Amino acid sequence: MIQIKKVFCLLELKWGMLLIGIVELILCSILGGVCRGMHVNVVYYLSLIVSILHIVACVLLIVSIFEPKKELVILYLITGIIRVIVLIVGIIWLICYGLGNKIHNYQPIHTESIIVMVISLVLTVYFWLCVYSWFKKLGGSTPVD
Repeated sequence: MIQIKKVFCLLELKWGMLLIGIVELILCSILGGVCRGMHVNVVYYLSLIVSILHIVACVLLIVSIFEPKKELVILYLITGIIRVIVLIVGIIWLICYGLGNKIHNYQPIHTESIIVMVISLVLTVYFWLCVYSWFKKLGGSTPVD
């Protein structure tokens, strides 16, 4: 597995976790219920539950900076994997939905939504790798500093 030493090649892992936790808290708080009004309410409730769990995971990630225990990071790793799966399914669904409706001249492909979701996917994977590196550092014999 890839081990990341510095977040964005600048910050030590410890302070990178603080940055990731704060950024993810803000994004999840703002974007948690964005898909309200979609045709499928199940998608809304699923994304809301994942967002709430991820907010809790971000708080625990920030706590792990001051109380270095690898158990505090596990929820973030789990919700991160769930978010990756949800984003991939969402991108595929938007592409298929857009292509199907474009054939019938109903609605264009949601290009902006797809771009935002792809950017979110890339950031989510990178943040997950950073947090995984932090998890390995907390669980190993390397000092946390």
